[in-house]
Amino acid sequence: MEEKRIKANETIQRPFLDEKEKSFLFPLLLELFQRIGSSLEAIRKMTLQARNKFSDRLFGEHFDRVMAEETERIDIVLRNLLDYIKVNFTLQKSGTIHKLLEEAIQKNRPKLEKKNIYLLKRFEKDLPETIVPDEHLRYMFNSILQHGLLFMPERGNISFVTRSFSSPKEPPKNQTPFRWEGRYIEISFLFDGYRKTEKEGMEFELKLVEEMAHRHQGMMKFESDPQKGKTWISLILPVERRKIIYYQSVG
Repeated sequence: MEEKRIKANETIQRPFLDEKEKSFLFPLLLELFQRIGSSLEAIRKMTLQARNKFSDRLFGEHFDRVMAEETERIDIVLRNLLDYIKVNFTLQKSGTIHKLLEEAIQKNRPKLEKKNIYLLKRFEKDLPETIVPDEHLRYMFNSILQHGLLFMPERGNISFVTRSFSSPKEPPKNQTPFRWEGRYIEISFLFDGYRKTEKEGMEFELKLVEEMAHRHQGMMKFESDPQKGKTWISLILPVERRKIIYYQSVG
């Protein structure tokens, strides 16, 4: 049998996991660690309950101390192993826009519930990422939603719609001049029952949102139908062409 020898200056490459393997393995490991952590917590509770059940008090104290030290040691090992995996496994960024929309909804949940607002979501599956930083998206989503809530009646409806599309061959008529290039994402907020019209002027917070969209080669659209009491506020933002990967935070 032929044996392959490794020279001193040669290195052995570690097996490489593709994105599908990572996306499957990482959640599996997280679930495993969570289950082990739950078991350790159950052992700690049982140890505390059993502490005073021993007829030999010294043995009971010794048992409690040993169990506490051992469970703590295992817990430290698991936490360190989990942190090691986090800093060695890169994840591909995905679903950011939908996550941040849900975050904005949760942030404004008390106001939505106070007015009994009904929410409708029509999200495009596997929506691409955008070049806009997360914090800027948070600011724009929250500003638009807070603005719309000011002019919504009780029991009104708010719809959230997302879609991706390619640059139109011909710019739409009656639209502000805009340089279309590549693919875009449209995030639309439809306020059904909105009591303010475009003729009254755009609010200061929406002007700031519009400026931020322009800064990222995007645009904001404001359309209103006073007769139907409906207003659309849409953000059109460029698609990120690169695959964005990141490491999860540790600790």
